[in-house]
Amino acid sequence: MKLLIVNTCGLGTGGITTHMINYLGQIDKAIEKTATATILFDQEMIKQLQETGTNIIYMPDRKRNPLGYIRAMKKLIAKERYDVIHVHGNSATMVLELQIAKKYGVPVRIAHCHTMQCGHPVIHRLLKRQFESSYTKAIACSLKAGSWIFGEGNYWVLPNAIPCEKYYYQEEVRRAYRRELNLSDDTLLLGHVGYFCENKNQSFLVDLLAELKKTVKAELVLIGQGEEEEFIKKRVKQQGMEDMVHFLGLRSDVNCLLQAMDIFLLPSKWEGLPLVLVEAQAAGLPCIFSDNVSGEACLLSDRCYQIPLDLSVWIQQIEVISRLQIDRADGKTVAETYDVKKLVPRLLEIYEGKI
Repeated sequence: MKLLIVNTCGLGTGGITTHMINYLGQIDKAIEKTATATILFDQEMIKQLQETGTNIIYMPDRKRNPLGYIRAMKKLIAKERYDVIHVHGNSATMVLELQIAKKYGVPVRIAHCHTMQCGHPVIHRLLKRQFESSYTKAIACSLKAGSWIFGEGNYWVLPNAIPCEKYYYQEEVRRAYRRELNLSDDTLLLGHVGYFCENKNQSFLVDLLAELKKTVKAELVLIGQGEEEEFIKKRVKQQGMEDMVHFLGLRSDVNCLLQAMDIFLLPSKWEGLPLVLVEAQAAGLPCIFSDNVSGEACLLSDRCYQIPLDLSVWIQQIEVISRLQIDRADGKTVAETYDVKKLVPRLLEIYEGKI
């Protein structure tokens, strides 16, 4: 089998690329796997993809040079004659790659949606009908994401799975990483992992900490990069909280940093089923996330709290959690549903046309 994987958002450090790495790492190397790199790509993510046995093809920028990208995609698909194309994205713009694949006779064409909303709704609506005729299989990260883009019942749910054992709680790791962050034992560490952009809503966390510090000894760790990072840093400085907020940038040891946290926060304005929320629960962390995130993510643990984006409500919930005695080892149980080793057979059945 020859498989082409396309991430329309680029091979950056986001959840889609991590999802690809987690699944591709479990797929038999007898399957010839190729991924395209466009828009933006991170060398560490490229390296991890290559370690799964995946070939990387560099393409023109999909946004800035769409005609060059289309020509390169046509040339690649016409030459290689793939059996399967698996396109990851957030909107009907996936039609670009899927229609090319349809033209050149790729028999299995998969559209895979990772969110419940997109940043360009007008373009999405204009392309919707053509998009619906371009794929043969539809996959979504959650029920809400699937219903939003494909309609009720017209898709398969494939959760954003993880290698669970990598995230299980270890007390010695927690102690080491809290020392690295210079945290006292009585400091409540709030954590967030995500690209710095509008929908991830890190500014809400700055406002949250500014209020919470009046009653709770707390600090905040932010992992990731993005176009709004400097804006968030200015907000932190304006609040005089530079010594309370840790900007850690891109990290390859997120699994270890999760051990150091006490509560994981996800105040997204829109979201499908975020991979990092599964990772946090595997680490045994209590999680608070907005009601804009797919509710399926909260089914893993009774320590997950889905609430509206209201500062007073979030502060109250954090104060309640801070008084609980929490057994972090419980993460081993709650994350089993999202163990990639158990879910990869479903993806292979879709590739092989068995479902």
